[in-house]
Amino acid sequence: MAAHDPASGALSGAFQSESAAPADRAADAVALKEAERRRNHELLAAARTGDIPKVEKLIAEKADVNFADVAGDTPLIEAARMGHVEVAEILLNATANPNHSNQLMLHPLILAAADNNAPMVQLLLDHGADPNQKGDADITALMVTAESGNDNIAAMLIDKKALLDTVDEGGNTAALLAVMNGRESTLRLLKQHGANIDIPNKAAFTPLTQSIDKGDNAMFDVLAELGADMVTPPDGRPAPIMQAARGGNAHALGHMIKSGVPIDVKTPTNNDLLMFAARSGSVIAGKLLIDAGLDLYAKNDSGLDARAQAVEEGHTAFADLIDSERAKQLQSAMRNTKQGGGTAAPRTASFRKKGITA
Repeated sequence: MAAHDPASGALSGAFQSESAAPADRAADAVALKEAERRRNHELLAAARTGDIPKVEKLIAEKADVNFADVAGDTPLIEAARMGHVEVAEILLNATANPNHSNQLMLHPLILAAADNNAPMVQLLLDHGADPNQKGDADITALMVTAESGNDNIAAMLIDKKALLDTVDEGGNTAALLAVMNGRESTLRLLKQHGANIDIPNKAAFTPLTQSIDKGDNAMFDVLAELGADMVTPPDGRPAPIMQAARGGNAHALGHMIKSGVPIDVKTPTNNDLLMFAARSGSVIAGKLLIDAGLDLYAKNDSGLDARAQAVEEGHTAFADLIDSERAKQLQSAMRNTKQGGGTAAPRTASFRKKGITA
């Protein structure tokens, strides 16, 4: 039998100990990683619920304040979403990133603006949040605020150099979004700080033509007061006055006529403002245009005058207006001719009460 070598046994034990060490270290690393993951998720949950003591404890335990879950949400995003200002301040003081966006392109500032949370907005801006960072569909915090009409937050953003005329995915500016949502005071604030209130969106609507299209007369008056362009047609759209006539918006139409906006505009097929008003059926709009001097007998390239177009659309009251105004013109012409000693020469020999036109 071979003799036992004590030295050999000791050496073998040493080899076994060294081979076990890497496995132990790997296990320790996994355990540490799992502990870190748990702390980070606990911090997310604590930020979401507004648990200040737990947030402070986890940060002290080295939880990652910029940890993002699979949706891209960080503790600061959760705090901003839920409106926990104190939690957000603790996270920001621990170097949380105020400009991180999640998978939906939501970031803390845009969430705070959407929530009308002015203290949160101010806190984020004071800690370096970018007022011009875009979110989903290229919206900015100022655009969100223009929609909600929170002038306090809008002023904060403007003070931090928010761009006034940047556009979203649809080409909408903050000013146009304010008009779309009936935010008169926000529109005034934007204009006061230099916003361009004549920029059209991708559908070629300007703030002014949007107000006309919506029939928002109060907003139209604000835009007129602020000096919105009433003459220039946006690319691909009719001139504002033509849009007012087409929609039968007598309020906007009357204002533009009084302001000296040209009324002799026509489409490429020679439809004029009176013809558009006829198709809308607005007798008030029609009377405004007739009193402004539009030709009752003008025809488009299809040979249709305003009366014929009113009849085609079933607007009998408008057709009656044309008949009445033509009768007045004929009577006036006959009186003038009689006073001058000549023979009356009506516009059309075939004129009758119901207006068969030349």
